[in-house]
Amino acid sequence: MGDVSELLSKGRRNLACVEIPQAVENFQKACELLATEFGDLDERLADPNLLYGTALLELARMESTVIGNALEGVPEDDDSSETEVECDVVETGPEMTGKLCEISNLLAEEKEELSNQVIDAMCEEEKALPSDSVDNGKGSPTTQSEEIAAQEETANKDVVNEEMEETSEESKVKTDFKESEEESEEADKATNALVEEENSDVDGEQDENKEVEAEDVTNLQLAWEVIEVSRKIFSRKDDDGSRLKVAECYEKLGEISREKEDYEQAVSDLQECLNLRQSILPEDSREVAETHFQIGTTHAVAGNLEFATSAFEAAIKTLRKHAETLSASIAKEDSHSEGELELLRSSLREVESLIPEVEKRKAEVVEDLQMSRMHPGTSQSAPLPVTNGDQKPAGDISHLIRKKRRVSDTAVEVCEDSTEADGDDSSPNTKKMKVTVAVDAEIPNGAHQSESELEVRRVPSDSATANNSGRVTTESANAANVVKFYDSAARSVTANSLAHREQTRIFHLRNFNNWIKSVFINQYVEKLGHSPGIHVLDLCCGKGGDQLKWAQSNVRHVTFIDISSASIDTCRQRYDQLYRKRQRSLFTADFHVADCTADLRKTILIRRNRYDLVSCQFSFHYAFESLTQSRTFLANVNHCLRPGGYFIATIPNAYEVVRRAKKAYREIHQSVTINKDSVEEIQFGNSVYSIRFPISSYSVKPNDDRGTQSCSLSFPLFGSRYDFTLEGVVDCPEFLVYPPLLNTLASEQNLIPVAAPVSFAEFFSRYHSGYIGRMSSRDLLLRMKALETYPNQVHGEKLCSMLVANGEPGAYDHVHQKMEHDDACAQSRYLGTLSLAEWEAITLYSLVGFRKM
Repeated sequence: MGDVSELLSKGRRNLACVEIPQAVENFQKACELLATEFGDLDERLADPNLLYGTALLELARMESTVIGNALEGVPEDDDSSETEVECDVVETGPEMTGKLCEISNLLAEEKEELSNQVIDAMCEEEKALPSDSVDNGKGSPTTQSEEIAAQEETANKDVVNEEMEETSEESKVKTDFKESEEESEEADKATNALVEEENSDVDGEQDENKEVEAEDVTNLQLAWEVIEVSRKIFSRKDDDGSRLKVAECYEKLGEISREKEDYEQAVSDLQECLNLRQSILPEDSREVAETHFQIGTTHAVAGNLEFATSAFEAAIKTLRKHAETLSASIAKEDSHSEGELELLRSSLREVESLIPEVEKRKAEVVEDLQMSRMHPGTSQSAPLPVTNGDQKPAGDISHLIRKKRRVSDTAVEVCEDSTEADGDDSSPNTKKMKVTVAVDAEIPNGAHQSESELEVRRVPSDSATANNSGRVTTESANAANVVKFYDSAARSVTANSLAHREQTRIFHLRNFNNWIKSVFINQYVEKLGHSPGIHVLDLCCGKGGDQLKWAQSNVRHVTFIDISSASIDTCRQRYDQLYRKRQRSLFTADFHVADCTADLRKTILIRRNRYDLVSCQFSFHYAFESLTQSRTFLANVNHCLRPGGYFIATIPNAYEVVRRAKKAYREIHQSVTINKDSVEEIQFGNSVYSIRFPISSYSVKPNDDRGTQSCSLSFPLFGSRYDFTLEGVVDCPEFLVYPPLLNTLASEQNLIPVAAPVSFAEFFSRYHSGYIGRMSSRDLLLRMKALETYPNQVHGEKLCSMLVANGEPGAYDHVHQKMEHDDACAQSRYLGTLSLAEWEAITLYSLVGFRKM
């Protein structure tokens, strides 16, 4: 029994420190030991089963709050609906417990230094986890665990139900009401079950499916089963303590049903909980108030707004009575010690802070109820203010068309450093970038036309389709391709399925990129002080993959703009779903179809100096098709940003792309089997991605010796087009973005760089050990499944073996080498990593940030 007590104690501490995977493991082991010795229905299993079920519920919530599966199409970041193609690799098995083990595209010395740093930080001894639980390693520091564990000895119930929140106000509401307010709002983001392996052997398919079905028990289902067992055990006794435990079981069962969106059953279970608590506890008990709140929350999520209002009102009345009771008790100073008085005062402050929160929630429901009565038949979600007063899915501003100016064939030259013996030019420091002044061919003496002189003309009457779509059209040669691709992606049913996404070769790659973006966005929200009044402009928003990030950042309002009408429709639908499933206030939003490289300053879509943060993820490079487009895009940013606000973006790593293009070019001209005169493109890539530069996108210097190592290529400043393909997620022309050029154009709009282009590899190296609010960046990696597990057992077969069979024999050589030379890694049962092919694709992107002066 000593081992069981220790495991239960560790599990409670894990819950207190939000180390949910470890809590699941410890409670599961404790339950197994007790069941083996005393049987499954022994009364000694009642409390451990309740704790185990509660931890499983928290784990299911963690998995359902994955913040997307970026690259939202590189360029777009929607986690739920990028188009993808089927592949043979099914990434399944135990969860990852470490970090990336190789940096494959840096110089040799950079590889060794960064690889050692990352792997040493992550390759630690782990234990295998049951079912689909996640082992996130060492967890929080011991001092933090001990401090919180000491506090939880007197408040175990609150600990069990404490949710991870970004703000202190929300944490208070969570702790006292044990709300199940996790971000399960996006069912398409849920990763609560192991992915089943596809069996290509038809003869053995049925037997394998039976095995998979036997193992494929979700965390929610398992949580329901163990808590139901706990309820039955507690029900054997008729004392008040056992009945209160039964009530707690009903509360948890109600939360599980709510997570499953079985709202009728959830209300039924919570009502049972309320009846039991009211029959035993005082009418002003906080547990009674909590149950009222839970019932109100469930009704609100289900759309029963009148019932939700009544339940919230009951919670407020009970809390006020409880505050009066505490005040009266404090007034009797003689009957309490100083320690007891301080505890009472602390409880009173907490209750008094909770009342406004519940009143706010009630007010939101009342507002929604009034809106639904004013507009019968509409969805009961937060009002979506459209700045032009139109309630159509997107604002119609199709009368605005940019008049494109021709730009002369000036170019950016990226030359090798002639002093390098091996010709390696992977670092910006080894390059010489010559940025010549871009001039308009039609303007004499190189004089630039001012932004105010850009022509805006109306769409002719025969352009009805553009007007009807509500889209800002442009004369961009690439705009039609972008619209066609993302409209198709947004409407794709197959690509939107969770099973399909999890079975793609780049499942972890996309999650890793989304982790990068999540940390990056959080850094700038922190710069703004996490103020609840933050206004965000999400340019090229796609299908709204960042909505959950904005919700967690507690912003007030977000404007979503994208060129694809289908993407905007999906974005708005997801917002409605998010609001219905969230249990606290959500930002207001408006949605518009528009080309972000068109001049939007004279429209009512974006207001001058209104926004604190402008974000453009994996799409900004489309603006560099021409000088006009890039200038106009940045002018839009300058127009809407308030002084002191930030503009952040994710762009292609031009240095790395050009380096690989030059390497491919040299290989072509060093080959004796290729007819060099017939080569019309530069193409390179691997099993995950491919890039193709047509011959029109580059030129060779006249004095270049085409067959030597000293060859250099020249790329245009604008319109340096290449075709990028990433496992079916992206198949669109993209454009290089040169950092010096970007900084020059940004400075014209009073945008000062605060983050020079930082490659994804460098960003990971800097911030993988940091924190996002109360959560470590490492834990976020685990929650988002941003790394795959190595060794990864898939029905007895390692994932690396599958990749070798598919033509990637060296996919995990870096892991083997590290395990051979590092004892900690060699003793670890599981390591987190990515294949070399995935890492090569990841290092193609960089992050930039600007501040408006």
